[in-house]
Amino acid sequence: MYPNTHGVVGTISAIATYSVTNDYYSSAIVAFLSHDLLDRLGEKHYPSTKFLLLFEGSLFAIFCFLAWKSDQTLLYAIGWIGGNLMDLIDKKFGLSIWNNAKYPYGTFFPCHRRKPNFDFNLWQTIGISILATLILIFI
Repeated sequence: MYPNTHGVVGTISAIATYSVTNDYYSSAIVAFLSHDLLDRLGEKHYPSTKFLLLFEGSLFAIFCFLAWKSDQTLLYAIGWIGGNLMDLIDKKFGLSIWNNAKYPYGTFFPCHRRKPNFDFNLWQTIGISILATLILIFI
């Protein structure tokens, strides 16, 4: 999945974990582990890098606004970073996206070495990302 979906699922996981444990470290671990589960769903690649930047950037702006307005801003940050950390590490903090020849994708985490259990088409991929943001808005 793309960063928005990982970030939203990580954030919801972090907030839920914190409400039970009252512990930021446990929240971060659960957000981190959510990435592996979500990668069992395969996304369809966006049509272009420009679309990726505009679409994911817009959703990230909404995410940041919600985090800013929330009384749980730290948990939003923990959730987004934790939910995306496996990709940040294996994709070398985004450098692999811009220059894969120089910075090839890593496969340190098992979720990046296995085939997804289910593959979404392009519209499902876009819809899941929008749905994730809508769920976060209503939480």
